[in-house]
Amino acid sequence: MEPQFKEIPGGVVGKPLVRVEGREKVTGKAKYAAEFPLPGLTYAVFATSPIAKGKIQSIDTTAAARELGVVAVLTHQTLPKLAKTPDTPDGKKATGAPMGFMPLTDDEIFYAAQPVAIVVADTLE
Repeated sequence: MEPQFKEIPGGVVGKPLVRVEGREKVTGKAKYAAEFPLPGLTYAVFATSPIAKGKIQSIDTTAAARELGVVAVLTHQTLPKLAKTPDTPDGKKATGAPMGFMPLTDDEIFYAAQPVAIVVADTLE
């Protein structure tokens, strides 16, 4: 039986590469972009749905908003309203998550771990 893939002259698959930053990365000495602080930088983290389908009845953001360093907690109720995505071309209601679906625009949950809130803070901690 002949091999499915033939070696391509000058190809790089399977050849070792010298990583100039490799030693720094594996020893923990490398600096990544997130490790360079910038003045006024904030961080955003999604809070996600624990269910796969349903409607949001309410979201209590008071505890999160009270945490030290939290700048804002944003939900579908506090974010600016965006235009709804249109129904299907034949005029019927799209089923499931419609094409062009935008999270955080209404109370509908279409999938597990769908973003339902954004917490903005001074640090990731």
